[in-house]
Amino acid sequence: MGKIKQNIVKYWKEYLIAFIIALVLGVVIFLLFFLLKDRTLYDALNAATMSAVIILCFGGLAFVASFGFFDLLGYGAKQTLSTVFSKKANKYHDYASYQEEKRAKREHSPHVFYSFLAVSIIFLIVVLVLEIKIRN
Repeated sequence: MGKIKQNIVKYWKEYLIAFIIALVLGVVIFLLFFLLKDRTLYDALNAATMSAVIILCFGGLAFVASFGFFDLLGYGAKQTLSTVFSKKANKYHDYASYQEEKRAKREHSPHVFYSFLAVSIIFLIVVLVLEIKIRN
């Protein structure tokens, strides 16, 4: 737990920016789902649930990306674009060198999926409050 705390202290600006982006995205999703319906408490519950799930999915994508899951896709896109549009030699000789450089970059970068997880938890709390209010 100490390393997570050190990362949060070190990259607090990045986490705050990611938190604000995730929160704005969640509110926009909530408003889209809520305003396009009848605007009842059930619609608010559904909209908050959709916001929580979608933000959690974005956080999951950020989580797997932090392990290099999409490195092959990025390498292929760079190779293709470099071959088609560039006349100079490619920076990476093979996939292994590309992956090693990306791994070194990831070691010193924040894990923004924590921010997405926090926003998703906030929306899930809203879902629980709305569910309790509906049942009473």
